[in-house]
Amino acid sequence: MNILKVTACAAAAALCLGLGATAQAQTNDRYAELPEVRFGIKGGLNLSNTWNGDELSDNGIKPGVMAGIFVRTPFGSVFSFQPELLYTNLGGKLGYSSTSIGRRSGNLNLNYIQLPLLLKVNPVSIASFHIGPYASYLINANLSNEEIDAVGNIDNDNAQKLNADSFNRIDVGGAAGVELNFRYVDLGIRYNLGLRNIGNSTAGRAITGSGYNQNVSLYVAFVF
Repeated sequence: MNILKVTACAAAAALCLGLGATAQAQTNDRYAELPEVRFGIKGGLNLSNTWNGDELSDNGIKPGVMAGIFVRTPFGSVFSFQPELLYTNLGGKLGYSSTSIGRRSGNLNLNYIQLPLLLKVNPVSIASFHIGPYASYLINANLSNEEIDAVGNIDNDNAQKLNADSFNRIDVGGAAGVELNFRYVDLGIRYNLGLRNIGNSTAGRAITGSGYNQNVSLYVAFVF
């Protein structure tokens, strides 16, 4: 089974158990007052790899960072619209091979500016879930910590040509997650799945195959 999906489900289950206990003790209704537009900043940890059905689903997980800003516009006490602007570091620990570069493994780093457009639902005052599409723009890419396999020849010139132009600059996908919501702080977990192939060149596809981005984000947000 996909490691990232198991991680996301386990963390979401733990978060839901925590919110049940906390909601029981919650005495202040966060939405007792008239909902208002709020702004915030957020940051956290990404756990990412590439996904291609069962073929590449268990490549090694690479940690990264995410950070950005958001605005939350409520529609009543339950629904709100939340666009975000994020920097997010994706990729994975990949093993790859081709006739020109032989067999290698390394950390693929893909750095995106991401725009999620989320519908946020608060069934209770302290907890919410969100879902929506996102679009991302790849600003740079590199391959680090390469390990040379004993099988195959290495062409170092090919590796040096790897950059953002080796991959699709635009990625689109979907996001879904859950949060614990306090008055000024949110704690959340989100799963993101890309819907566009990462590689768009011979070198890029040699590394990612026909893989897509996927990641789990664990984050804290400060709401103003």
